[in-house]
Amino acid sequence: MALVGLTHVDLNYPEHVVGIPAEEMKAKLDAHDLKLNGTALRFRSDFINGDLGNQDPALAGEALKLCYEACDYCRTCGGDTVTIWLGHDGFDYSFQIDYTHVFDNLVKAFQAVCDYAPDLHIFIEYKPYEERSYAYIDTMGLTGMILNAADRENLGVTLDYCHMLMKHENPAMATDIFGRAGKLYGIHLNDGYGVMDDGLMIGMATPVKMLEMLFYLKKYAFDRAVYFDTFPIIEDAEGECAHNLVMMKLMNDALESVGQEKIQSVIDANDALAAAALVRELFCTMGGNHYMKRDWEATAKGILAAVGGPENISGMTHCATRLRLNLRDDSKCDDAAVKEVDGVVNTVNSAGQYQVLIGTEVPKLYEKFEPLVKGSGAEVSTSTSSDEGIVSRIFSAISGVFAPLLPAMAGSGILRGLLILAVQLGLITEGTGTYTILYTLSMSVFYFLPVLLGFSSGKRFGASPYLSALICACLLYPDFIGLMGDAGNGAMSEFFGIPVVLMSYNSTVIPAIIAIWVYSFLYKFLDEHVPETLRLVVLPAVSLIIMVPATMLVIGPLGVYAGEGIAFVVNWLIACSNVLAGILVGGGWSVLVSMGIHWAVNPIMINNIASNGFDYICPATFACNFAVIGCALGVFLKARDQKLKSFAMTGAVTICLSAIIEPTLFGMLLKNKKLFLAQIIGGACGGAFLGVFKVVTTAFVFGSVTTFPAFVSSDPMNFASAMIGMVISAVVVGVLGYIFTGKDDQLA
Repeated sequence: MALVGLTHVDLNYPEHVVGIPAEEMKAKLDAHDLKLNGTALRFRSDFINGDLGNQDPALAGEALKLCYEACDYCRTCGGDTVTIWLGHDGFDYSFQIDYTHVFDNLVKAFQAVCDYAPDLHIFIEYKPYEERSYAYIDTMGLTGMILNAADRENLGVTLDYCHMLMKHENPAMATDIFGRAGKLYGIHLNDGYGVMDDGLMIGMATPVKMLEMLFYLKKYAFDRAVYFDTFPIIEDAEGECAHNLVMMKLMNDALESVGQEKIQSVIDANDALAAAALVRELFCTMGGNHYMKRDWEATAKGILAAVGGPENISGMTHCATRLRLNLRDDSKCDDAAVKEVDGVVNTVNSAGQYQVLIGTEVPKLYEKFEPLVKGSGAEVSTSTSSDEGIVSRIFSAISGVFAPLLPAMAGSGILRGLLILAVQLGLITEGTGTYTILYTLSMSVFYFLPVLLGFSSGKRFGASPYLSALICACLLYPDFIGLMGDAGNGAMSEFFGIPVVLMSYNSTVIPAIIAIWVYSFLYKFLDEHVPETLRLVVLPAVSLIIMVPATMLVIGPLGVYAGEGIAFVVNWLIACSNVLAGILVGGGWSVLVSMGIHWAVNPIMINNIASNGFDYICPATFACNFAVIGCALGVFLKARDQKLKSFAMTGAVTICLSAIIEPTLFGMLLKNKKLFLAQIIGGACGGAFLGVFKVVTTAFVFGSVTTFPAFVSSDPMNFASAMIGMVISAVVVGVLGYIFTGKDDQLA
């Protein structure tokens, strides 16, 4: 079943089973991994003047016969409970029935049913009114009297939460009384306001009463199936059931966390303020409960099973939003099943990788996923797989190296923008201690970027991340940098007579990545051939003596020149046609994201920021993101379907706060070509405007409202132009999205 935790069903007899033999019904339940809890009697129009207590002996006999049939059907289907609700036994006027006569008839009828099916549990479900103005069995008191008079071991009570509220009973009180008597056989959970049989979702109207009732269920070790008697008339049925399961888990775990003994001590104290404090503690426990968060272990297991198990995975890594897998056999992957796993937004099979879109919490998933795969004994690599194509291997490497550093770079970038703004407003003066400290904390991530890249590259390429970071840290050692003097890049020195071209490696990208990629081969060779007794000393010593000079002599200078060359070419192309660049990036960024290959561009932006302090490409990605926001808002304003409206608004808010466009992109735009085209057009329009006014960002960030400070620069108009560009993107697509959305469109 899609809803984990749903194990049993109840069937109303006869209306749910008409025309379906018991054997066939059991087969249907087995096919869905469900069990029958029991049957529930429903006496309809033929018994409008009474059920088992009908004054017409013939009709009372028919009602009894129906009870026997329900018992037989229940037994054949594998159930063990029969619930009898006598909705028509009651009265509407005074002087209408003989109360004691009906009582005696009902007692005899219940005795007969219990004797007919001694192997089953027979439940009495009471309700104060409906279908009659006054139901005969309307309270826990009268129900208890009938149980005592009938005197049958297999006769008990089903407590319906809403029915008790309707009678202004306390559900916990009835649970305590019938639980102690050993007569609590069934529970129907729902919620309401005590006027009618609302059948609302659990915990939505009277959560405190619900918590108290569940306490007594735990006290008496109630271990039978709990029936969700809620009415999804407007609500999505599966979603309502999912809520009920989660709420039950939250409340149950809150009670366990606080403890039965402590709760009982509060009850024994008979102190209203102590009870109030207990309720606050339970609510706080529920608020901090880990079940409010996603069960990433369950998500990891679901994905692993759906992709064909650990033996079908040859390589794995993750980027900022996706789990990226290299599969040995694509045919063994059930793509539809992966998409059904809780927590999966969508999947993409691109560039030789099977990408599972999760969102920004993908590291939490990977933390659970990796040990499941590696613990199976299967040979799996977390570095680039040799089975991948060259394009796929490059994308895998880029995403694996940069993804762990994005939070640090984004956070530092925002702080840098805020510092620039504070200086422009005269709040902070350059050169002061305050300015220097704030500048240091906002720029250190870029200055020491080679060290951070060394660490993440080591993890990605399969080398020691600590030795990798140390190799790159040597490039930033003050005495080594001091060899350049005032000459700057290109100054010369020597190493045992070998000429060394000196470079400033702070804030560089390419030298560290290439150096550690080369080092990964040396590390693996040494790790395999150096005896374990010498590995602790020999491996790091040989690594440093080879890799540090090699990086300073060859890899470093070539990497610096390569980085500068790439930056020069890209910026030259942008300078040649800012408008064209804005159109291509603003309009095409979502296409790259949809294929998972946008990571190929990110290092260029990061290199520009690190080297020049600004970048022209990043603003155009903002235009793309705000085009998606505009499209979502257009759909929200036009559509009538609540699911589609909710999805669109959730997507817009998510992008505004976190810059993650994938859920909206995959869930809505790619399923509607007109909307996707509208988003591309709007992104291109906004990107063109940004290109015309040469808008830059001073930090590498993802486009959202929270990252606007990245547009703060020495040019006051830069921020204003950026905001206009965002508005253009959002408005253009908002209008087109509104036009292209039908009022009756539904979420695909």
